[in-house]
Amino acid sequence: MLTDALSDANEFKAAVAFLNSNGLDGLRDGIEGILEREGSVQLVHGADFHVTDPEAVHYLVALRERCAMFHYYVHCGWMPTHRQRFHPKLYIATTAEDRCMAVVGSSNLTHSGLTDNVEVNSIIRGRLAEAQLQRCSDIFDSMVRDEALVEPSLAFAERYQEVWERVSAAEQDVPVPVREFIAEFRPAPPLDATHWVPRTQL
Repeated sequence: MLTDALSDANEFKAAVAFLNSNGLDGLRDGIEGILEREGSVQLVHGADFHVTDPEAVHYLVALRERCAMFHYYVHCGWMPTHRQRFHPKLYIATTAEDRCMAVVGSSNLTHSGLTDNVEVNSIIRGRLAEAQLQRCSDIFDSMVRDEALVEPSLAFAERYQEVWERVSAAEQDVPVPVREFIAEFRPAPPLDATHWVPRTQL
């Protein structure tokens, strides 16, 4: 469904809590096709260090380096409780004629989320100017204005891989390397972050 929508789209926006390289493989041709047609792609995901694998982050950083119309962000927000997390699953594909399809539901940009899992999604089709679709676009735009977003660099990708490996190996208490990572790429949180966790942390 998303693959078909991307085949003639000139704009694609996606905001997900988690993604992985297997999930990206299913949309890679569509995303790169939009960029080859000089369209635009915006992608936002959370920094969870569990589901989102370093291979995916490296690929997206490299794509951003070579394609000026690819806008890539990682949400590195912190909250003192688990009550608020960066947990969206929103996909919006728009054609040059302003035909639009939005998918809103439970599917992350992972192979399981897009193909194997039992997921529930609403699919909205119409013109971008229609109220429901415009609301989806506005919600996405509000997410990319969030101060917790980081535009990843190669250094970010390399450090993400390092922390991901440490977390996967459970070499030490998980929040420690994650806090170090966030402190490196974002200004220190305004409050004591001793017990804070990323909004997407499982």
